[in-house]
Amino acid sequence: MRRRIIAALLALLLAFAVSATALGEDNSRSFTFDLSVNGAHEVHVQPGEIVTVTLTLRRGDSGDVYTMFAMQDEIRYDDAFLHPVPHGSIVYTGIETRDIALRDGDRAYYMNFVSFTDGLTWNADQIIGTFQIQVDAAAGATVLKNENYKVSLRDGTERYAAGAEDLTLIVSDVCTVRFETNGGSALPEQTVKIGDTVKRPDDPVREGYRLTGWYSDIDLTSEWDFRSMTVRENMTLYAAWAEGTAAPKNIFVTIGDFFADLFGAAAAALGTAILGTRIPVWGLLLFVGALLLLLLLLLRGKHTVRFETNGGEKIAAIRVRHGDTLDEDDLPVPVRAGRVFCGWYKDAALTEPWYFGEDEVRKSIRLYAKWI
Repeated sequence: MRRRIIAALLALLLAFAVSATALGEDNSRSFTFDLSVNGAHEVHVQPGEIVTVTLTLRRGDSGDVYTMFAMQDEIRYDDAFLHPVPHGSIVYTGIETRDIALRDGDRAYYMNFVSFTDGLTWNADQIIGTFQIQVDAAAGATVLKNENYKVSLRDGTERYAAGAEDLTLIVSDVCTVRFETNGGSALPEQTVKIGDTVKRPDDPVREGYRLTGWYSDIDLTSEWDFRSMTVRENMTLYAAWAEGTAAPKNIFVTIGDFFADLFGAAAAALGTAILGTRIPVWGLLLFVGALLLLLLLLLRGKHTVRFETNGGEKIAAIRVRHGDTLDEDDLPVPVRAGRVFCGWYKDAALTEPWYFGEDEVRKSIRLYAKWI
């Protein structure tokens, strides 16, 4: 027991030293911290179900065995959605585990390894451990996230390049989004489908402060974009404030927000209908712009020919391509009681006749009927 306590204290000291000295990154090796259930990273579960999660450290640069000196991973989870099963973990030799509380109400399952001698031989795909969790939520989804993960070199002054594969557990595709107003007036939660955007709520009120934005973390470092970011899990958004009162939006800002939201919704609908996935707002605007340009070119390439029948029956205007000549069959013949039609003229004074097969339409024109 005493040796375990000493090892845990030394591990904490190492973790503090590693974090405090901002380790440099060595790219000679690369690793991935991989959370999965039976090899899958997205799993549908039922309320009350017990699930076994596996954490595997995969070497990416080689399939060879290697010597491990130190590693750690904090697996963040939402304890309102699930809880670890007591005594449900099995870990590899030398791995220490702890369950710790985080500031935002979540918890983290901490797994680490430290060798104070010559290290330990690990496989290229090394199972660090498994742990069981039980699903408490009746709806929505949650993501078990790898955070603050690292693989250190022997002297602890550098770490190898590392990435992560998180695990998503889905009870239903409708998630709950809550709003922590941080001293402002309360806001109702929203239910949002996975992959959809969150509707921006009305701004909460806080006396002496103005709202500056919404963030997906309690430390207010990751700002949430309501127009482009989509929901992956049950989540909480946190309000950020600054002293002072908010200036009222002018009409141009209000109209701009309306059209930004309108185009955002249209982009999502169009992308889902045609491509089976969402498209960004700029993609929709580019598509609409291309259509308008094409329409403009088509309209610009044609001219309108109008007819002044000078007492004859009215004739509807026609559209003609730029540069075309009008043959006799192309032009209508008007009718006027007691008169004989003698042809079409370019001018109202009937001095310049339209020559079939010769005169070209270069702009919109009006032709005049001559009678005898």
